[in-house]
Amino acid sequence: MLRKLLLTLFGGLLLALFLVLAGLVAGWYGLRWYGDQQVPVTSEAGFVIVTGDSLGRVVQRLAADRLIQYPDMFKVFARVKGVAADLHAGEYLIAPGTTYRQLLHKFVTGDVHYFSATLVEGWTLKELLTDLNSHPKLTAPVELNKLPAVMGALPGDVPQTDNLEGLFYADTYSFEAGTPVASILQRAHQRLQSVLADEWDQKAENLPYTSPLRSLDYGVDY
Repeated sequence: MLRKLLLTLFGGLLLALFLVLAGLVAGWYGLRWYGDQQVPVTSEAGFVIVTGDSLGRVVQRLAADRLIQYPDMFKVFARVKGVAADLHAGEYLIAPGTTYRQLLHKFVTGDVHYFSATLVEGWTLKELLTDLNSHPKLTAPVELNKLPAVMGALPGDVPQTDNLEGLFYADTYSFEAGTPVASILQRAHQRLQSVLADEWDQKAENLPYTSPLRSLDYGVDY
């Protein structure tokens, strides 16, 4: 009688263990299958993760925008991967054919979409600021009368003058959505310093200039 009872208990434990293992295997294959499914878009779609967004909020908006199916599985997928708290804020472009695994990887690695702004050679400060301030993906416009304060916060050889014409290198600058205008201005000035430093190292001897910036003609006396 006791032996029969023990065999029944042992058989029950084996069955329970088998069901648990079968469930784990099925779950593992189910998540693998889900990760390989493609985002249901037929053209590039944009999606923004805001600073402070939780996984739940992100998934809720993805589902509302019809960018994912089975949102609860996406949450489980992220948690099993151990990256539920590692989503990076930014604006993302999701191309047709992107799998849910690739989408999660984008969010975790911060593979955000970059925009660009081009500073044109010969622009006046007013033209430069008008263009940057009107860019839909740049924030915190800089007024002309506030520009000296923005530049005064930079380290290095910045002339102490209100006339800052010519202190920004004409080039195309990439940036994430939400970048302040001042950041582009500072990068353009630092780029100018870098270019001038390279040229300064190759300058002719005995020129009447004391620094790279003073070798440029800005129309003012430094």
